[in-house]
Amino acid sequence: MPSVYILLARTETFFSRAIHIATGDPYTHASLSLNRDLSRMYSFARRWRRMPCIGGFVKERVDGGVYGDNPNAPCAVFELRISEEAYARLCAYMDSLYAHRFRWRYNYLGAAANYFGKSHRGKQACFCSEFVVRALREAGAIPTCPEAEPFLDPARVRPSMLAHFPGARCVYVGNLHDLPNALSPQPVSRFVYPCYASPQP
Repeated sequence: MPSVYILLARTETFFSRAIHIATGDPYTHASLSLNRDLSRMYSFARRWRRMPCIGGFVKERVDGGVYGDNPNAPCAVFELRISEEAYARLCAYMDSLYAHRFRWRYNYLGAAANYFGKSHRGKQACFCSEFVVRALREAGAIPTCPEAEPFLDPARVRPSMLAHFPGARCVYVGNLHDLPNALSPQPVSRFVYPCYASPQP
């Protein structure tokens, strides 16, 4: 059974600091990777390092871009096992997004509404945690269990909430600098739920 990986982090960008101050959340950004070494990792974020107001669907690297500028940023990685069918659907969805990446924008209004407890869905627009949940939903990888209820509306999901995604297992807690060499199973029981992701019928 294949796995996907959710990376949560809190960098020192102005936007990240503002979110952290406003919410107290330990993590302010979420990315979704199709493999364990995080070389196929995607999110909605700024397209260029020095232009924070222009965002969209991007491929990210732990050692590059904003992540590369913030090696001491706290982060955590969660492994989520999904079916072969769900993984194939997820890969196809990500490939389609990337092929049309310049049609997609960052959902700034949705991100602002989210931190006020509201939901705003943009047309061909997402913010980071909204994208992660939306991609997993498109793949049929959101389980049917009570713990999944907070994830039924992707636009209401904050990055730190993904630490409690049903079936997700924490495999790393530390900083971005140590992540590439230190990624190894380190289960944290309080993040593990008794139901596991499977395709929706």
